[in-house]
Amino acid sequence: MKAQYTQRVDGECFEIPVGVKYRLACCDCGLVHDVVFLIDDGKLYMASQRNVRSTSQKRRTLQGGKTEKSGGGEMKLYYHKTTGGAEYLTDTFVRWAHDGKSGKEGTITNKTKYIVRIDGDITKDAELTIREVKK
Repeated sequence: MKAQYTQRVDGECFEIPVGVKYRLACCDCGLVHDVVFLIDDGKLYMASQRNVRSTSQKRRTLQGGKTEKSGGGEMKLYYHKTTGGAEYLTDTFVRWAHDGKSGKEGTITNKTKYIVRIDGDITKDAELTIREVKK
């Protein structure tokens, strides 16, 4: 089942459930953390852990915004992780099937126009490549 996230606005105040795992996802990069808040003796405590699986799922569904050349619209990007650990989002994919599951995985071919390298710290290490695609 696909996780549902509530879209928040910068500076918006909202109630946080206490003692319950709460999933937070970054709307810019798709990084997901499971967070638990506790109150003890008048002090607020927070524990968080990166949720690797949910982050991968969220990043697979990231969509591009409006671009000058395209005149706007949406673009679906597909996730790929190399054996060396580098992570990418691309606008081209290959279909896969294994052990009764199937899906689409990002790939880089001569038809790939958009490549986003997302490994490392997404706020510092992300790199977008827009290639000229020959028809």
